[in-house]
Amino acid sequence: MTLYEEIVALGIEHDSHASDLYLPANEQTRELVRKHGVSASQFIDQITHTIWLDVPFSYDPFYNKSVVK
Repeated sequence: MTLYEEIVALGIEHDSHASDLYLPANEQTRELVRKHGVSASQFIDQITHTIWLDVPFSYDPFYNKSVVK
């Protein structure tokens, strides 16, 4: 199961931009990022002023729709 699939299965709030997956920064999401062995940077959401994680190349639907058939 990918990080994205686990986030969806757990019902965790998320967002994206292109192939980057955005997650609210909390102990649960940080542990999932560690578990999947991916790196993430933090940013402050300009609307809510809360800290989010930016996980590059982890938004699976970006790749699923990019597949040429």
